[in-house]
Amino acid sequence: NHESRIHESTNHESTNHESTNPRIHESTNPRIHESTNPRIHESTNPRIHESTNPRIHESAKFFTFAIFKVNFKLVKILRLAAIDIGSNAVRLLVADVFKQKGIENGQTIQIKKVKLYRVPVRLGVEAFTVGKISDELIGNLVKTMQAFKLIMEVYNVVHFRACATSALREASNTKAILKRVKKEAGVAIQLIGGQEEASIILSNRLANILDNRFNHLYVDVGGGSTEISLLQNGRLGISKSFKIGTLRIHKKQIAPKQWKEMGNWLNRYIQPTVPLAIVGSGGNINRVFKRSNNRSGQPLMYKHLRQERELLAALSVEERIWLQDLNRDRAEVIIPALDVFLFIMEKTDIRQVLVPKIGLADGIIRQLYGEVDV
Repeated sequence: NHESRIHESTNHESTNHESTNPRIHESTNPRIHESTNPRIHESTNPRIHESTNPRIHESAKFFTFAIFKVNFKLVKILRLAAIDIGSNAVRLLVADVFKQKGIENGQTIQIKKVKLYRVPVRLGVEAFTVGKISDELIGNLVKTMQAFKLIMEVYNVVHFRACATSALREASNTKAILKRVKKEAGVAIQLIGGQEEASIILSNRLANILDNRFNHLYVDVGGGSTEISLLQNGRLGISKSFKIGTLRIHKKQIAPKQWKEMGNWLNRYIQPTVPLAIVGSGGNINRVFKRSNNRSGQPLMYKHLRQERELLAALSVEERIWLQDLNRDRAEVIIPALDVFLFIMEKTDIRQVLVPKIGLADGIIRQLYGEVDV
């Protein structure tokens, strides 16, 4: 009797799934049946079909709709802007920021990027070679800040912050530059150190997109420095800034002992923690990721970075510009950036790089919102 009931249930289920609708049979295309992966067929468990009850589907629709309604209730929207004055380029990010209420009175900060502008002022070319930024480059910086100020007015930005990294930190005439930019462009520039720069970038809630069961190594390769931070259980661990940047490498300003210092630090503090992957940051690794045509969230593997480096190194700067569709400033520093990532991967035995495409400007926006929101 027990077995007969089982067969009756099976027959009943098969009857329920027989559809005379001809549209159901449009999937007879043989391409659909090309997958032989047994995992695809794991859903044949009859328990999965218990949800065919229409009342369950109605409940699911209502529940989904209820979550959507509650989650989409906005508290406040602010239009903010961040200016990142780097060694190679100056960036302006305009973004809308708001808090999103959850179903349990929790709140999540949401950032919607409106526009990103990038100007290759290249302050580091002079800051790292002669130690002083010329009047011509200062004039370019002032004009860029004036343009950014007008753009922010057009976009109705209510608050903004400008931060500068290693090039302006190290120039001998930094005070005069900050004073002139403030007077002629109305922009007050805040100098930040390497550790603070890493902290601001990591405020982007990287832990929310990483698997916290594993350690990760955050690496930001800029024009003047490389910031390396260990992420353990989603929290920031040991961190260090090295004066090894793409412009310094391009201008042959890096001594062998500096590479050795970085290698020794990686061997001592990072390799024993066995990070799962590098979390890469910076314009160059973002560009490499875009060239790879990888899907969002798909890592760049060591072999790919090595092949990309060999491909670009075989070309002149002009050939990289015309054949590889790179801007001149990018064509000059993308190989030094790959050298830094490959060096770190070889010293730590890490074989993949995640590229979430977030940077200093994103972190500035998030921190600024926390200060101005009331």
